[in-house]
Amino acid sequence: MILFLPSAPGLPPNAPDIRPILRAGTRDRVNVELYRYGFVENGTNYRIDIEEDFFHDGASVPRLFWTLVGITPGGKIEPAAVVHDKIHRHKGRMPRECYMMQKPDGDWINVPGMITKLHADKIFRDIMGKVGYSRTKQWAAYRGLRAAAWKHRWK
Repeated sequence: MILFLPSAPGLPPNAPDIRPILRAGTRDRVNVELYRYGFVENGTNYRIDIEEDFFHDGASVPRLFWTLVGITPGGKIEPAAVVHDKIHRHKGRMPRECYMMQKPDGDWINVPGMITKLHADKIFRDIMGKVGYSRTKQWAAYRGLRAAAWKHRWK
């Protein structure tokens, strides 16, 4: 049996509706509705779509950071975590219609190639800034991601 809990308080209005689910021995969460994260890079619009019912484990924040830096696994870090988890699930090779860029004529096309771990970590850091984390907390989380990057076997 899966039990859904209410969405985390304190999220900005455009944040995804992510709800923790209670299953024995997990920290799983589920994206309750489509979440589209958009960003601009070098003058081009990009978007990453996280589908409804996407299961993920949220932010894996070591307990030491909870008190030292003030970043906890739930709450306003969730938008960054769900996008980062989606990229990692596919090892940067995003499914069609998931990672898109806007052409000058306004049409959206699939982005060729893949998202590197470095780029995924920068996206995580940038989302943290957009939901209200200080630069210090963004830097701490980003450095933590970069330190753990060796554990994952993709670029």
